Amino acid sequence: MAIPAGFPDASTTGVPDGTVLTSYTGPSTITKDGTVIENKIIDGSLIVSADNVIIRNCKINYNGWWGIDAEGAKNITIQNCDIVGPGYGGDSNAGILGSGTFLRNDISKSENGIVLQGGASTVKGNYIHDLEDGAGDPHYDGISVQGGQNGVLIEDNTVIGRDTSDVFIKNDFGPISNVTVNHNYLAGNPGINIYVDGRASGGPITGVTITNNYLEKGYYGYYSVDNSSPVISDNIEYLPGEAPPVIPGYSFAGTAGNDFLPLAGQSTGGNDILRGLGGNDVLIGGRGADTIDGGTGIDTASYATSNAGVRVSLYTGTTAGGDANVDTLLSIENLTGSRYSDILVGNNSANVLRDGSSVGDLLKGLGGNDTYQVYSANTVIAEGAGNGTADRVMAGVDYKLGAGVYVEVLSTNGTAGTDRINLTGNALHQEILGNAGANVLRDGGGVGDVLKGLGGNDIYQIYSSATTIVETSSSDKADHVMAAVDYQLGAGVRVEILSTNGSTDTSPITLIGNEFAQRIFGNAGDNRLEGREGNDTLRGFGGDDTFVFNTKLGSSNVDTVLDFHAADDRFLLSDNIFTALTPGTLAATAFRANTTGLAGDATDRIIYETDTGKLFYDADGLGGSAGIHFATLTGTPSITNADFSVA
Repeated sequence: MAIPAGFPDASTTGVPDGTVLTSYTGPSTITKDGTVIENKIIDGSLIVSADNVIIRNCKINYNGWWGIDAEGAKNITIQNCDIVGPGYGGDSNAGILGSGTFLRNDISKSENGIVLQGGASTVKGNYIHDLEDGAGDPHYDGISVQGGQNGVLIEDNTVIGRDTSDVFIKNDFGPISNVTVNHNYLAGNPGINIYVDGRASGGPITGVTITNNYLEKGYYGYYSVDNSSPVISDNIEYLPGEAPPVIPGYSFAGTAGNDFLPLAGQSTGGNDILRGLGGNDVLIGGRGADTIDGGTGIDTASYATSNAGVRVSLYTGTTAGGDANVDTLLSIENLTGSRYSDILVGNNSANVLRDGSSVGDLLKGLGGNDTYQVYSANTVIAEGAGNGTADRVMAGVDYKLGAGVYVEVLSTNGTAGTDRINLTGNALHQEILGNAGANVLRDGGGVGDVLKGLGGNDIYQIYSSATTIVETSSSDKADHVMAAVDYQLGAGVRVEILSTNGSTDTSPITLIGNEFAQRIFGNAGDNRLEGREGNDTLRGFGGDDTFVFNTKLGSSNVDTVLDFHAADDRFLLSDNIFTALTPGTLAATAFRANTTGLAGDATDRIIYETDTGKLFYDADGLGGSAGIHFATLTGTPSITNADFSVA
C-alpha cells in the first residue's frame, strides 16, 4: 500500500537510523517521577505509575495485554519507539495505554494501536499498522478515544486499520470534548474509518473536528456519527484500490527582492510550485510533492514546519521524509531542518545548513566554505579534510566539535548577543569566538587554537600551550584563563585571572602573565608562577612552588604573594634584573630581615620588612640608592636567604 507523500511510514517513525541500543535492565514498573528511558531494547511490557516519564528511542517487544501501560500516570511522553506486540501468537489490547504525548512511534501486532485515557493528549506522526490479535472476536481500532478526554490532538498519523476503525471516538467511560482529527492518512480495510458514537451513557461528545484527512473508504463508509455533531470538512476521500488523489497545489512567485514564501495567509499542502525569482529567498513548500525553485540569489529551502524528520541532499537532489517527500529543489543553496531528527547535505558550493530543534540533526556540507547554524548540542557535523578553508559553526547553544571535524571557525550565533554560550574545539586548529556575554571557550588540546571572548567576563580553558587568546576589552574585570598545561599570556591580552584548571590537581604547571596586573593561581603541585609586569597577585597553593621576578622593577610592578611557605617554596630572581646579585642561592650576607626595610650594611641586597611583609632590592646596600619595593608577602612568614635563588 502506497502511503501518500508527507505522511509517516516506517522510514520516519520508530527508532531513528544510527541509534545505538542496549538491553534494558531496569524495572518493569516505573514508580519514580521524571524517569527517562532511552536507547533501549525492552523485552516485555512496561507499567508506568509515575508522572512526567519519558520513553524514547526504544524497541519494545511484548507478549502481554499492553506494550506500555500508563493508566493513571500523568504527562507521559513516548516518542520514536518501535512497539511490537505478539500478533496472532498472543492476546494483547494495545501498544500504548495512557494520556500524554505520543510522537513518531511505529506500532504493530496488537489489537489496537493507542488507547487514550482521560485528560489531554497529543498523538502525532505515528505509524500504526498490521494490527493482529490471537483472541476471538477482536475489536480493532487504530486510535481509541472512549471517554474522559478533553483536549486531544490526533494529527499527521498514518493508520492502516482493519475490521472496526482507524479512529474510534465513543463515550463509554465519560464525556468527550475538544478532539481534533487533522491531516491523518486513514486507510486499510476497517468497517468505518472514523466513528463518533455518542450513544453510550458516559456523557456528551462535543467539539470534535475532522479535517484535512486522507480517507481510503472503509467497508461500510468513511464516517459513522451518532448522537454527536462533529465538524467534518476538507477531507480527501477515495475508494479502496484507487491511488490517493493528488491534491492540486498552488503556485507562488516572489519578487526581485528577498522573499519569504508563502506569504502570511497563504496555505500550502498540495503539490505546490514556489519560485523565489531574484533576491535571497526562504521557501517553505509544506506537505505534498513540491517544486521549490530559488532562482537567482542565495536561497533557502526550509522544512521548519514539517511534521516529521527530513532527509535532503543538495548534492544528489534527493528528498525524503516528512514534508520533503518527493520535493524537487532547484537553485537552492541553503537548508533548514524540521523540529525532528534530520539529515541535511549540501553540495560543493558554500551552503548554510541549519538544524531545526533540540533533537539534533546530521549536517554535512561537502565542498565549499559552509556555515552550520546549530541550535542543538546533539547535532552532528560531518566536514572532511579539504572540503573548504573557512567552514564555520555558529552555535546558539553550548556546542562541542566532534573529533576529526574540519571546521575552521567555531562561534556563537551573534557577537552582540549576551546569552552564555560555551564552545569547545577539537584537536584541529580553530578560531573560537564568543559574544558579548560571559562565555566558556575551550581549545581542543591539539595544535592550538585562537580564542576570542569578545565582551563579558569569559573563561578560557586551555589544553594546548600553543593556543592564542585575544582579549582586548578593558571594561571586563574577571576574564579568566584556566590552563591544564604550561601557559604564557600574550602581550596585550587583558585577562584578569590566570590559573591552573583546578587547585587540587598536582600537575606541575608554569603560568606566566604579561604587562597587565593578573591574579595568578597554581595548584597542589609544583608550580612556577611569573607575574611579569603589573602589580600581580600570586598564590601557589600546595606543592613546591617557585615565584619568579624577571622584569624591570618599579612602583607599577609590585607583586603580592599570598601563601609563601618557606619549607617548600622559593623565590627565583633574574640576574638580568637583580644585577648586584651572584647566581646561585642568595648569600647570607646579602639578606637582611628587620622592621625598617632598610639596608644595615654595604653588603645587604634583599631586605625583608618583617612587620609588613615587604621585600626590597637594594643594589648598593648603604650606598646612595634607595631600595626598590618589588613584592609583599601576605602573613609575614619567616624567611631566610635560603629561600632565594638567583639565575
